[in-house]
Amino acid sequence: MGLLQQSDWGPARWIEYPGRTEAQPMPIFARAFDLDRRKRVSDARLYLSGVGLHLPTLNGRELSDEVLAPGNSNYQLSSEYRTYDITDDLRAGANTLDVRLGNGPAYVRRSVTNPAVGRTAPYSWWQSQLKGSGTLTADAAPGTTTVTLNDVTGYHVGGTIDIDTGNGGDNLESRTITAIGSSDITFTPGLDKPHSTGATVTGSGNNIAASDASAGAAVTPRMIARLEITYTNGSSDVIVSDRSWRAALGPLVTDAWYSGSDYDARREQAHWDSPAPTCPPPPNGATAPPWPGWTPASHRHRTSPPSSWPARFMESTTANPGGMTTIGERWNRGDSKNHMILAQIEEWFHSGLAGIRAADGSTAYRKLVIQPKPVGDLTFVKGSYTTPQGVAKSEWSRGQRTFKLTVEVPANTTAEVWVPAKDRRPTTSSQRADFLRMESGYAVYGVPSGSFTFVAATTG
Repeated sequence: MGLLQQSDWGPARWIEYPGRTEAQPMPIFARAFDLDRRKRVSDARLYLSGVGLHLPTLNGRELSDEVLAPGNSNYQLSSEYRTYDITDDLRAGANTLDVRLGNGPAYVRRSVTNPAVGRTAPYSWWQSQLKGSGTLTADAAPGTTTVTLNDVTGYHVGGTIDIDTGNGGDNLESRTITAIGSSDITFTPGLDKPHSTGATVTGSGNNIAASDASAGAAVTPRMIARLEITYTNGSSDVIVSDRSWRAALGPLVTDAWYSGSDYDARREQAHWDSPAPTCPPPPNGATAPPWPGWTPASHRHRTSPPSSWPARFMESTTANPGGMTTIGERWNRGDSKNHMILAQIEEWFHSGLAGIRAADGSTAYRKLVIQPKPVGDLTFVKGSYTTPQGVAKSEWSRGQRTFKLTVEVPANTTAEVWVPAKDRRPTTSSQRADFLRMESGYAVYGVPSGSFTFVAATTG
């Protein structure tokens, strides 16, 4: 039947990497455990939910071929989980369960870039909204229903306020916000514990999430897990996500929903997800879930992250400046880095090989540029493009000694025709073609509507 109620998860807690900032790599988690060699496993199931994405492995082996798990949902209200049958994957003796997290659509920020690989522009033009973060400016006694903060930006009535999230989370309390003043927040019910000035306070939830699925509060990567193991003798073991897990910042140095990821293999940690790992176990932290209604995690721990390496996925080359690992919105590598709406291959055929495109500043293709690109060992290209004024055509052939280009420019249109030419003007078929200049290995002509043929010596 699965886990249908919150209580079905038992003592499992949401966990995250403590104190991680958005510019740091994605977190990874591991839990080592031993199975009694004298027992035989009859059934083992892993229940796992990650915000935004998760990739689980057991002893270094992926548990499924699914990507982008656990699926997109409105993280302000709920999160999907996956169930993995790992009965046949467990080993007698030492085992290690590993979970790697990614942002997915739960955390999209324009401020995250990667200058080390040449990505200095924003990854996306839309971004999710950060929630409140601040500190108490006055002590809060048990029973208090209003606290004063140094900053109330980003909190929402109906959302959650998480009070005292630092120092291991032993005093963490989460409450539902009922009112927000200029420097204070009121909530219900009252506090159970005292909290001192300077205690860290965060917020979660979004006031319009129930009516607008794209409300987009920024939810940082976190996970919750429950592993149930049943043996043939009727006994069982349960392993849940808690502070006993190991946490680190992994090799996924950036992860953006709109632009893909940058993976730095130098950050891989040897034997991290293998049985009997030798890596030191830095503590991780548990945090309140992003939506109202869940019992907040009882622990949160902060620790200094491990030292990091410069982030780079691919070396920059002439063919691939910046070491891009995804196809951008445009062929010029501008705008979104993983949003291929203006970089389809058919566009390259007519705008690159045939060379037909609108001139900069042109309206409705009334001014064209025809600039063919005779790349590689191609010897013939014929292409056309239907503009609002009519069909523009480009046809070229390349021999051992000559390059021949024929173009057709529709009515009510002018064009610049760029003819590949080494150091002298080509022969034209019409006196109506006006020679303008030599530029970058091309002879550039201005032409009105009509048909024109150019012949030039090959450039090699």
